[in-house]
Amino acid sequence: MGEYARWTPGALIPGNALAAQVVLLAIAVIRGLDYGTGESEDAARRLGAVETAAPMWLWGLLFTTAAAVAFCAMAWRWSAGIVAGHTALAGLYAAVGVGIVFDVLERSEQSGGQPTWLLIIPACATIIVIIGARYHPHELMSTVIVGVCAALLIGAVTISLDGLRNATVLLGLAGLHAIIAVSTAQLAAQDDIRRARGGGRMWTQP
Repeated sequence: MGEYARWTPGALIPGNALAAQVVLLAIAVIRGLDYGTGESEDAARRLGAVETAAPMWLWGLLFTTAAAVAFCAMAWRWSAGIVAGHTALAGLYAAVGVGIVFDVLERSEQSGGQPTWLLIIPACATIIVIIGARYHPHELMSTVIVGVCAALLIGAVTISLDGLRNATVLLGLAGLHAIIAVSTAQLAAQDDIRRARGGGRMWTQP
């Protein structure tokens, strides 16, 4: 039991965690620049209702500014800036993603086929995860179980709808930015408490 308690699924050492954060911010910058260059007539027709609610240059400004703030805050070890940048990006991605979901539901377009047999894969994964959690208990395993079950249930409900692929990517990015924002805020709060008690800095990674 003790050896399992020390093991963390998908654990990242600080350097790799920082690299993952940099990649996420780089994606946001590229997306913002892409918005800023405008859209062709064909691409504009595929934009969601939320995206068309504001000029493309404004979306570009919001994405690039939020990512730039987070980048600069990382270099200057400014935790509030990191939280603000990732929170803004989480909100932007969520807004665009939810807009696409509503567009898809409103159109109710059916996909070309309904390969329900593909659900066998996440269904088997769910069963294997639950069995693995039983034989290899870990305090974080409930998160894995919830994740794979959610993927199975949401996939079963939406498998017949066309156009949700982009929404799932955007909402996934929103979730990642939200997780980074929350964890950064928690670490900064712990660091403040530690320094207030005279224990010195605890947080050494941006």
